[in-house]
Parts: sequence; structure tokens; C-alpha cells
Amino acid sequence: MKICAKCKQKKEINDFYKSKISKDGAESYCKKCKLSYARRYKEHKREYDKKRRERLKNDPKFIKKGKELYKRRKIKGKVKKYIEKNKEWIKNYRQKYLINFANYKSYNSKIELFEQTRKDPNNENLLQVKCTNCRKWFNPRNIDIQNRIAAINGKFTQGTENRLYCTDDCKQICSIYHTQIFPKDFIDKYCKKWKNKDFKEIMKYRDCYICQNEDCWKKVDDLNIHHIDYNKENCDHKNLITVCKSCNSRANHNREYWQKYYEKRIKEIYKNNGQI
Repeated sequence: MKICAKCKQKKEINDFYKSKISKDGAESYCKKCKLSYARRYKEHKREYDKKRRERLKNDPKFIKKGKELYKRRKIKGKVKKYIEKNKEWIKNYRQKYLINFANYKSYNSKIELFEQTRKDPNNENLLQVKCTNCRKWFNPRNIDIQNRIAAINGKFTQGTENRLYCTDDCKQICSIYHTQIFPKDFIDKYCKKWKNKDFKEIMKYRDCYICQNEDCWKKVDDLNIHHIDYNKENCDHKNLITVCKSCNSRANHNREYWQKYYEKRIKEIYKNNGQI
């Protein structure tokens, strides 16, 4: 037996709806009180909705919103019909667009952190990028830029980068192309010092909290500690150098060049500090 909180009458548990929240597994209101409350709520809601409609009929803001929604729905319907009628023309237009040279305003902000970019001196609307192999400026096509952005965002399989090359011959000659830096079952082993945050802060303090790449593009403020010989277990202070996030990602390609470059840089740092 249970007392209803509304009518205050003793009734059996079967006269109450089930509830997982309550201890006895039944709601506080009986079934009759619950149904009467629902009927009263519906009647009250109908009256409230009628008054609201009458009030909003003469409201200019509500009328504007209604007209805008109607226009949007109408436009969506027209767009769907247009796409269905002109499927072939849209395909041909997209193919032509992908072959055309990339626009500077459209793609510069998406790719400038990962590639060195500039405006074309002959046409300011077009984008120019440095070739990964020969480091010459060239105009990439829309399809090449879109594939590069997709690879950066991780839409392709792991290891696919779709780097930018000026010609197919340059791509085939490049030492990076088709190389597998991280094979299957690869485990990156770091030394015990690497887990210590104070150790990394000491390296950054030594380098004055500045990226030590003289050719830094200065597009990112985040600093990382880079292993010069690419051996993660070697955490000797002469094997570590402070670089920004962008320069750290650049150092993962053309490793022989960057290893020699940062070895010279670290020697210069210790000579300037009076240490060898």
C-alpha cells in the first residue's frame, strides 16, 4: 500500500506508474491523478498557444523571421532541383576547377603552417609554394593543395603526406618520396630524462626560449625540444635543441641536411656561452 501525494488516499502499488528513481519502484502520484494533471496541462497549453499566435500575428519581428525561413526553404528546393538537372555540367566544372591554379585567399591560411607560401609576383590572386625537393617556387593546382590538406588532417592512411612537387620528375628524384619513416610495429623509445618537465625547461632556458632555426618562418609560438641525431634514447644536452612546432615538423624530412645544420647550430650556441 502507498499514499498518493496528490489525493492523499491509500492505494495499492499497481495503481501507481513504475519509477526507477523512487525506493519502492512507484511514482508519488497515482494513475488517476496523473491522467487528470495531463488533461489539465493540454487544455492550458491550447489556450496559451492561441493567445501567443494572436499576439505574434501583429509582431513585425516575427513576420520578418517567418518570411526569411520561407525564402530559405524555397531556395533549398530550387538548389536541389538545379543540381539534379545540371549534374553533368557540375562534374565538368569541378574537373576544370581542380586542374586550375590554387587561389591565395582560399588556401594560404590552411597550409601556411606546413608549407612556405607567398603570392605569385605576376598575379597576386594565385598561390605559390616551394617544391619539397628543389625548393623552387611554383604554382600548385587546386587538386594538389586539397590532397595535401586532407593528408595533414589525417583523412588518408597513416604515412601518406601528399607533399607538393613542381614536376613529376622532381617527385621521383626526391629522397623523401615513397620512404617509410615509421614501419609497422615501431615503438618510439625515449630516455628517462625526457619525462621530466624541468629537464625540457632547462634546454629552453639555455636557448633563451627562442627557435634556433635561423630560417624559421615564425608562424607558431609553441616550442619543442628536437633530437638532433633523431635517436630518442640519446638525451644528452648537446643532442637537444629548441625549435618551434613548425620547424620541428620540417626537420622530419630531408633529415641529413637538418642533422648537419643543427649540429653546427649547437656548437655555435656553446661557443657563444663560453663552453665547448
